[in-house]
Amino acid sequence: MEAFSNGILLHEYRDEHGAISVYENDRYRWIQTASGNIQSAMNKSDISIPVLPYFPAMLTTLLFAPEPQRILVVGLGGGELIRFFNHQDSDIEMFSIEKSRAMIHAYQCYFQQEMAPIPIIADDICQYLPSEDNANYEIIFLDVFSENGLPDCLSSPVVYERLARQMPDDGVLAINLAVKNEQQAMSLLKVVRQAFHSNTLCLAVGKHLNLVILAFKQAPEINSLNQLQANAKRLQNNVEIDFMELIDNLFMTNPNNGERLVFN
Repeated sequence: MEAFSNGILLHEYRDEHGAISVYENDRYRWIQTASGNIQSAMNKSDISIPVLPYFPAMLTTLLFAPEPQRILVVGLGGGELIRFFNHQDSDIEMFSIEKSRAMIHAYQCYFQQEMAPIPIIADDICQYLPSEDNANYEIIFLDVFSENGLPDCLSSPVVYERLARQMPDDGVLAINLAVKNEQQAMSLLKVVRQAFHSNTLCLAVGKHLNLVILAFKQAPEINSLNQLQANAKRLQNNVEIDFMELIDNLFMTNPNNGERLVFN
């Protein structure tokens, strides 16, 4: 939180989902909730760099899908993922679902910067997704933050099953969960594993109460240490993220035989 001290209030927004405020200091601009939580942040000197600590874990998806063409972001926030991928390849088609119109306005006014607008659907993920197959998105990010905890629908496999239908067979879903305790984390992981036939991986985010789950429609063909390290080396030529450290995290926290990740 020290990085976000001495902030100047730029704007306050309020809608039926609550109140948010946009602040900035010399280095960062960020969105803060009514309870003081930092919901999203942007480095003003390099808007493409992910700031909050769980974003690198979310970007582990690139180890398995290194050249996505279409990406869906559920939970727009301040657009950290949008700016990152726009910087990497402006030809990637990006779409977002965000239920809070206040959040959409904050993003468009203070965080969109010089980027071209992307399609944003103002709707609730619990209500919006069609049930039929629509295998368009190689990567889907689910990052739904709420002051009142996770929406009830995310405690059921139904939404995750519908998300799976939006991906091709080699698609990957990254879920950021702000968990209260280990019991809640294991309960949610069980639901996701049910929807994705146990094709999941987990990454802990340091000392933070975030757990990132990667869920695959099918067990990924890229699953060996050598394959992942080769992708990491290519990615690190263009991205200031330590993908090698993320691979270590994957192998420390998930079943493996020392040479490859094991899905069961």
